[in-house]
Amino acid sequence: MLTSADLCHPILSHVPFTRDGWLFELKHDGFRALARTGRSGVQLLSRSGRSMAEPFPEIVSALEQLPDGLVLDSELVVPAADGRSDFEEVRRRNLIQRPRMIQEGAAKSPAVLIVFDLLEVGGNDLRALPLLDRRRALREHVQPGPRLQLIEHVETHGEALFHAIAAQDFEGVVAKRVDASYRAGRQPAWVKIKNRDYSRRAAVEWQGR
Repeated sequence: MLTSADLCHPILSHVPFTRDGWLFELKHDGFRALARTGRSGVQLLSRSGRSMAEPFPEIVSALEQLPDGLVLDSELVVPAADGRSDFEEVRRRNLIQRPRMIQEGAAKSPAVLIVFDLLEVGGNDLRALPLLDRRRALREHVQPGPRLQLIEHVETHGEALFHAIAAQDFEGVVAKRVDASYRAGRQPAWVKIKNRDYSRRAAVEWQGR
């Protein structure tokens, strides 16, 4: 059974690049999450393996609508009024334990799970497939909705995307080789390119994200 220890992690860089054979996507400012669907229920696990199902019931409900037997790699975010990811709010909600306050949080500041990889379907391990093949399988098996979204990306033109997101004060972009398989740990096939001028840079570096 795949666990949070099997997650792939990017190496770090501050230098954007343009290159054939790579895709580039926005780095959302939230919590990394491994999601699993199944007949016995769904799981929503943090990077450390901690369950986040209880504080985010709206995400659990969305995952319950998916086919059984999926394992998804994703980012859990809480969008602010302007559509940007509010990291402090997702962190605050993750700490709530009282059922009434959990329900209030889900109603007033609902979370969104942004899915960017499909690792398993019905017991079949997809990690050896190239990234673009896994993305095609993801679109086939996951129907997006208000609480569940599929990551968007551009191919080749990483510098243009990076400068566009930096101008809007986002954290950065993640570059991924389109022919790469999915492997646990830090892999050079994934590169997180950080925006040095990001307004929350100090907090992000302090958290080691």
